[in-house]
Amino acid sequence: MSQKMFDYRLLSRTAKNPIFSTISFAAIFFLIYADSIVSNLSITNSFDLKSNEIIDPHETQKNQETALEFETTFNSTVPSIPTQEKVVEEEDSETQDPLIPPDNVSKDERLMWFRRKLPELEILQSNNLSQKFHGRVLEFLNHGCTVQFYMTWFSTAQSFGKREFLAADTLFKVHPQGCLMIISNTMDTRRGYRILKPIIDRGFKILAITPDLPFLVKNTPAEAWFEELKGGRKDPGNIPLFNNLSNLIRLAMLYKYGGIYLDTDFIILKDFSGLRNSIGAQSMDPATNTWNRLNAITPDLPFLVKNTPAEAWFEELKGGRKDPGNIPLFNNLSNLIRLAMLYKYGGIYLDTDFIILKDFSGLRNSIGAQSMDPATNTWNRLNGAVMIFDINHPLLIDFMQEFATTFNGNKWGFNGPYLVSRVIERVGNTPGYNITILPPKAFYAADWFKINGFLKKPENEVDSQWVERKLAELNNGETYAIHLWNKRSRELKIEEGSVMARLILDHCVICEHIYDS
Repeated sequence: MSQKMFDYRLLSRTAKNPIFSTISFAAIFFLIYADSIVSNLSITNSFDLKSNEIIDPHETQKNQETALEFETTFNSTVPSIPTQEKVVEEEDSETQDPLIPPDNVSKDERLMWFRRKLPELEILQSNNLSQKFHGRVLEFLNHGCTVQFYMTWFSTAQSFGKREFLAADTLFKVHPQGCLMIISNTMDTRRGYRILKPIIDRGFKILAITPDLPFLVKNTPAEAWFEELKGGRKDPGNIPLFNNLSNLIRLAMLYKYGGIYLDTDFIILKDFSGLRNSIGAQSMDPATNTWNRLNAITPDLPFLVKNTPAEAWFEELKGGRKDPGNIPLFNNLSNLIRLAMLYKYGGIYLDTDFIILKDFSGLRNSIGAQSMDPATNTWNRLNGAVMIFDINHPLLIDFMQEFATTFNGNKWGFNGPYLVSRVIERVGNTPGYNITILPPKAFYAADWFKINGFLKKPENEVDSQWVERKLAELNNGETYAIHLWNKRSRELKIEEGSVMARLILDHCVICEHIYDS
């Protein structure tokens, strides 16, 4: 106590000393002056702290880009605009959603609304950034990817939360040499880069990329539909348009590039690399043991559908001649895009709500069954939340043809989950397709109705034994990833000691915010 009093008194006497006051004033003045110098330098020139040299302002941006990993994946495509302007632009974009139609309107009224909104729908057009889409995709996939994954994200970057981050985290735990593209104009920004930076900083290959929808649907069955939509001739329906655009994009990506599509609400448990041309059944008919539902969800969309069966559909949609329906068009475009991406590039499509448990690199042309019929041991429902396809696989053409010719914007899932099930049920074992239907345990070991139990901590010995058995089954079996069913589980907490918490701890890289998810 006496020492503290001494220190205080000494300081008090020192503060009253005129020499101390003079030195303090000089120090404050120096700080203000130095700050002014630095501010001026930041406007006119940059100062290199290593060499003590003033750098010409024309070299500043180049040197900054060289210093960041952002150079190889983001800087080449993010417009070079001042940071503050970019922040304002991103903040504004968080509140803009022109693709949600008004409630309680007729089809004609909705079409009139849609035509007025068309100039705002940047995703339907090619611009300077989206026109680089194909080149960016090819450059990224040329980085020695053992497995290529796609996810789509058309909500705001701000809403890309901890659940979605966990999906990417667990993906790289199982596939450290894999590549993940997030097809998204909102994540292809500085804000999106900051969200993904913890993954990028650890050397993993992840890229958010603005799509070129006209390219994706070009020369696909969805091209005509897309042109009708762009022209204001297609009713987008009352479901947000982005939902349907997301479906389209995933189809187009798989068709044009191949690979694996995943929703963003999966936890990956197992390597996907052994899957080829596969999709998971969401449910099975217990009487026949066959699947009764597949689920395929949703870049430069015009590019993705170019020269695909969806191209004419896309042109009709762009031209306003295609009724988009009352389901948000985003839902249906998402389904198309994933198909076009896989077709044009091949690879793996994943929804963003998966936790990856196992390496996907052994998977070829595969899709998962969501449910099986116990009587016949055949699938009765498939789910397109994960799809693995070779580039230009013929089934992806069939998917896009079905999308364009039977499009219904008024029935949820018709152009996504149910479309995949319809087509595969129809083509059966067509020679040359070589499709693998994986059992529900591959991706849907935690089904829609049971996901809650995977998030709860054990309350007694019986619960603890169940958790241990389930973990052993998932980690040592044939489960590649766990689907979180984000729509159902988003509001639930992952409790410490639960199956999901234990899986995430075993399969994450960053391992942050697990219990906040």
